[in-house]
Amino acid sequence: MATTSEEILVPAPVTTSELTAEHVAQQFGLNGKHGAYAWRVILNSPLDADRCRHLIKGIARPDHFAHQRKPEDAATPFAPADATTLVEQDAPSRVTQEVFAQYGAALMTACASQVQESSYIAFSAAAWPLFSLLKESSFLDAFRETIASDFNSARKLYNAFMRGVVRLVRDGDWVDMIGGEELDEDIKYSFFAAQVHVDRQVVDILILVLPILLNTFKALTEAGGMPPQHPKAAAQTRAQLQKSIDKLAALSLGERGKELIWDENDEATELGDRVAFAYNGLLNVLDTVPQ
Repeated sequence: MATTSEEILVPAPVTTSELTAEHVAQQFGLNGKHGAYAWRVILNSPLDADRCRHLIKGIARPDHFAHQRKPEDAATPFAPADATTLVEQDAPSRVTQEVFAQYGAALMTACASQVQESSYIAFSAAAWPLFSLLKESSFLDAFRETIASDFNSARKLYNAFMRGVVRLVRDGDWVDMIGGEELDEDIKYSFFAAQVHVDRQVVDILILVLPILLNTFKALTEAGGMPPQHPKAAAQTRAQLQKSIDKLAALSLGERGKELIWDENDEATELGDRVAFAYNGLLNVLDTVPQ
């Protein structure tokens, strides 16, 4: 009997319990069977990118954000949290551990390459499953061991994500878009809209990429592999991060914060807890940059 094109293109569904590291690596283009940059082709394919989104939902652990209550000090925007208490992570799944054990180097290289693209490409929704896979992996002992064993690749990963985060938050204008309205239909599919769409999702993107950056920094520092930073570059990085930190603080303390961040009982809304993560996460990143 003839095989239809649909049967060729759409594989039989694989349940989470049946997933193997090879399944995941094949879907994400990390196993090298179709070339070193197969993952980039997959990100640019709506069908493959959608399969990656469905796959990552089955293996990624949910984030548990520390709940915020409005600080008694009127000048304090959020209760502080260090890098270890920003978010509680369940142990990564068996499949995630196996993927990193076998394809960790390819995953780190793919993410470091992706995050160096222009912001509207680097952080597009199609790339989120790839970053999610590395974020999960960055909590593994195997991740720290990999960082300690290959300073060159680890530094490339750290530098790529630091530059990516700085470009993402830029001048802090994205903070004004938190809780904003949908784009008008006449500009929804324009080049301008592509960047605006990323700006509207910066909080969600930071939830994905800040753990990668902070865990990489921690592993490099513990292994003695963190290189010295140029004073001028460090000063510019601090200035860029500070702009967003200041604007997030102003959002929490201002009139918009009463609607978006805090409820009538001074408890953080769901959005408020996520914004608090972004604020504290950027503060943690700022602390890694020498003055």
